[in-house]
Amino acid sequence: MAIHVNKHLLRVLTILFFLSISVGCQLSKDESVPPDFVGHWVTDVPRYENCYLDITETTISFLTATGELNTFFINRVERTVIEKQNVLVFHYENRDGVEFLKPMVQIGTGDDAQIQFLNQKYLKWRKVNQEA
Repeated sequence: MAIHVNKHLLRVLTILFFLSISVGCQLSKDESVPPDFVGHWVTDVPRYENCYLDITETTISFLTATGELNTFFINRVERTVIEKQNVLVFHYENRDGVEFLKPMVQIGTGDDAQIQFLNQKYLKWRKVNQEA
Protein backbone atom coordinates (compact mmCIF):
# COMPACT_ATOMS: atom_id res chain seq x y z
CA MET A 1 0.00 0.00 0.00
CA ALA A 2 2.77 2.47 0.88
CA ILE A 3 4.53 1.79 -2.45
CA HIS A 4 1.32 2.61 -4.38
CA VAL A 5 0.94 5.93 -2.54
CA ASN A 6 4.55 6.87 -3.22
CA LYS A 7 4.20 6.06 -6.93
CA HIS A 8 1.05 8.16 -7.09
CA LEU A 9 2.74 11.02 -5.26
CA LEU A 10 5.72 10.77 -7.59
CA ARG A 11 3.43 10.96 -10.64
CA VAL A 12 1.62 14.01 -9.25
CA LEU A 13 4.89 15.79 -8.46
CA THR A 14 6.27 14.98 -11.91
CA ILE A 15 3.16 16.37 -13.59
CA LEU A 16 3.29 19.52 -11.45
CA PHE A 17 6.97 19.98 -12.25
CA PHE A 18 6.47 19.81 -16.03
CA LEU A 19 3.36 21.97 -15.80
CA SER A 20 5.26 24.68 -13.92
CA ILE A 21 8.02 24.62 -16.54
CA SER A 22 5.57 24.99 -19.41
CA VAL A 23 3.68 27.82 -17.68
CA GLY A 24 6.94 29.57 -16.84
CA CYS A 25 8.07 29.39 -20.46
CA GLN A 26 4.85 31.01 -21.60
CA LEU A 27 5.11 33.90 -19.11
CA SER A 28 8.56 34.97 -20.21
CA LYS A 29 9.93 34.98 -23.74
CA ASP A 30 13.29 36.25 -25.00
CA GLU A 31 13.37 38.19 -28.23
CA SER A 32 15.29 40.89 -30.03
CA VAL A 33 14.59 44.61 -29.72
CA PRO A 34 11.20 45.28 -31.33
CA PRO A 35 11.38 47.73 -34.28
CA ASP A 36 8.91 50.08 -32.55
CA PHE A 37 11.43 50.61 -29.74
CA VAL A 38 14.37 51.43 -32.01
CA GLY A 39 14.88 55.18 -32.29
CA HIS A 40 15.56 58.50 -30.59
CA TRP A 41 13.25 59.25 -27.66
CA VAL A 42 12.64 62.51 -25.74
CA THR A 43 10.28 63.62 -23.00
CA ASP A 44 8.34 66.80 -22.22
CA VAL A 45 8.96 66.55 -18.46
CA PRO A 46 10.88 69.78 -17.61
CA ARG A 47 13.44 68.06 -15.36
CA TYR A 48 14.53 65.93 -18.34
CA GLU A 49 14.08 68.48 -21.15
CA ASN A 50 17.67 68.13 -22.44
CA CYS A 51 17.82 64.36 -21.94
CA TYR A 52 17.23 61.68 -24.51
CA LEU A 53 17.16 57.95 -24.91
CA ASP A 54 18.54 56.17 -27.99
CA ILE A 55 17.70 52.53 -28.62
CA THR A 56 19.26 50.48 -31.42
CA GLU A 57 19.17 46.73 -32.06
CA THR A 58 22.31 46.35 -29.90
CA THR A 59 22.63 49.39 -27.60
CA ILE A 60 20.67 51.64 -25.31
CA SER A 61 22.03 55.13 -24.54
CA PHE A 62 20.88 57.72 -22.02
CA LEU A 63 21.85 61.39 -22.02
CA THR A 64 21.40 62.33 -18.36
CA ALA A 65 20.34 65.64 -16.82
CA THR A 66 24.02 66.27 -15.95
CA GLY A 67 24.98 65.94 -19.63
CA GLU A 68 26.60 62.53 -19.29
CA LEU A 69 26.03 60.06 -22.13
CA ASN A 70 25.82 56.47 -20.91
CA THR A 71 25.80 53.71 -23.53
CA PHE A 72 25.02 50.10 -22.67
CA PHE A 73 25.06 46.89 -24.68
CA ILE A 74 21.77 44.99 -24.93
CA ASN A 75 22.17 41.29 -24.10
CA ARG A 76 18.56 40.29 -24.55
CA VAL A 77 14.99 41.50 -24.32
CA GLU A 78 12.44 39.54 -22.34
CA ARG A 79 8.69 39.87 -22.88
CA THR A 80 6.72 39.26 -19.68
CA VAL A 81 3.70 40.44 -17.67
CA ILE A 82 4.23 42.70 -14.65
CA GLU A 83 1.41 44.41 -12.76
CA LYS A 84 -1.04 43.16 -15.42
CA GLN A 85 0.91 44.97 -18.17
CA ASN A 86 2.82 43.55 -21.13
CA VAL A 87 6.38 44.54 -20.35
CA LEU A 88 9.67 44.36 -22.23
CA VAL A 89 12.58 43.88 -19.87
CA PHE A 90 15.83 45.06 -21.43
CA HIS A 91 18.86 43.19 -20.08
CA TYR A 92 21.92 45.31 -20.79
CA GLU A 93 25.44 45.82 -19.48
CA ASN A 94 28.03 48.55 -19.27
CA ARG A 95 31.58 48.37 -20.62
CA ASP A 96 32.73 46.67 -17.40
CA GLY A 97 30.18 43.86 -17.81
CA VAL A 98 27.88 44.99 -14.99
CA GLU A 99 24.34 43.94 -15.93
CA PHE A 100 21.24 46.12 -15.54
CA LEU A 101 17.54 45.54 -16.14
CA LYS A 102 15.11 48.15 -17.45
CA PRO A 103 11.42 47.13 -17.62
CA MET A 104 9.52 49.23 -20.20
CA VAL A 105 5.96 49.38 -21.46
CA GLN A 106 4.77 50.75 -24.77
CA ILE A 107 1.79 53.06 -24.69
CA GLY A 108 -0.03 53.32 -28.00
CA THR A 109 1.29 52.35 -31.41
CA GLY A 110 2.61 53.97 -34.55
CA ASP A 111 3.67 57.61 -34.61
CA ASP A 112 1.90 58.35 -31.32
CA ALA A 113 3.59 55.53 -29.40
CA GLN A 114 5.33 56.30 -26.15
CA ILE A 115 7.48 54.21 -23.84
CA GLN A 116 7.51 54.34 -20.08
CA PHE A 117 9.88 52.81 -17.52
CA LEU A 118 8.08 50.93 -14.76
CA ASN A 119 10.16 52.72 -12.12
CA GLN A 120 9.29 56.17 -13.56
CA LYS A 121 5.59 56.07 -14.37
CA TYR A 122 5.38 59.88 -14.41
CA LEU A 123 7.86 59.98 -17.29
CA LYS A 124 6.79 59.11 -20.84
CA TRP A 125 9.18 59.11 -23.78
CA ARG A 126 8.08 59.85 -27.35
CA LYS A 127 9.98 58.99 -30.50
CA VAL A 128 11.26 61.85 -32.63
CA ASN A 129 13.12 62.15 -35.89
CA GLN A 130 16.78 62.88 -35.05
CA GLU A 131 17.04 65.50 -37.80
CA ALA A 132 14.22 67.48 -36.18
